[in-house]
Amino acid sequence: SAACGLRMTSIDLTAGERATTLTSINEIIGRGGACKQGAEKKVNSVEQFNRFKAFLEGRPAPDVIIDGANVGYFMQRVDLNRHLPIKCSQIDRVVSHFAANGKNVLLILHERHFYWKRLKQSKEAGLYLKKWKGLGILYQTPTHMNDDWFWLYACLWSSHNGKQPFVI
Repeated sequence: SAACGLRMTSIDLTAGERATTLTSINEIIGRGGACKQGAEKKVNSVEQFNRFKAFLEGRPAPDVIIDGANVGYFMQRVDLNRHLPIKCSQIDRVVSHFAANGKNVLLILHERHFYWKRLKQSKEAGLYLKKWKGLGILYQTPTHMNDDWFWLYACLWSSHNGKQPFVI
């Protein structure tokens, strides 16, 4: 139950619905639909997405999938200041909470949050980057691609064995 008194319900897909949605995501990626408008020719989205799928297949299915930007920008007005740094400590508190409870975590975060310029401005970001990479939980989505496609695919892919990952 949330603070507003409402309760979210799980969306249960059949195996066929899940397969159809995964196929649709792959088709959208193939058309460049996961790229920012105008960037379709700047990135090989199929190749980048295949790297992500290989990453997923090389690890246990996650119990928890964290959209790092949603957590890291929580309670900030990025719409008013696009240069606000992401709060890595905020993300790490969520990661640590679930890891401490034995959950297998997948953290999805766009690579732009760790560009050299930003790492020079924040030593903290570099330390968290090293920590999350060392734990093998971080997937950095590529430049010009929308990170939402990655966590959505990971959620659907992870549920193939009956698991229902928690997405934040």
